Amino acid sequence: MKKFFLLILCAIQINVFAQDIAEYEKSPVFPECETQSFENLKKCFNLKVSQFVFNKFKIPQIVSDENYKGDIVVLFEVDTEQA
Repeated sequence: MKKFFLLILCAIQINVFAQDIAEYEKSPVFPECETQSFENLKKCFNLKVSQFVFNKFKIPQIVSDENYKGDIVVLFEVDTEQA
């Protein structure tokens, strides 16, 4: 019986002290997004990154010729310097 109460107490403690990162996570801010509210920052960030990738990505001719369909995976590093 004591072990049961200890298990319940541990489960409650884990739930109470768990962090919800989604509430505190802030996306990097593009200059065009500085006027947006906190709730819209992530949406604005995703839009600007998508626009940047679509503007800079060059599709090879063979891919266009063969009607290739697929996804683009982008890996980038965020720092304090502006390009």
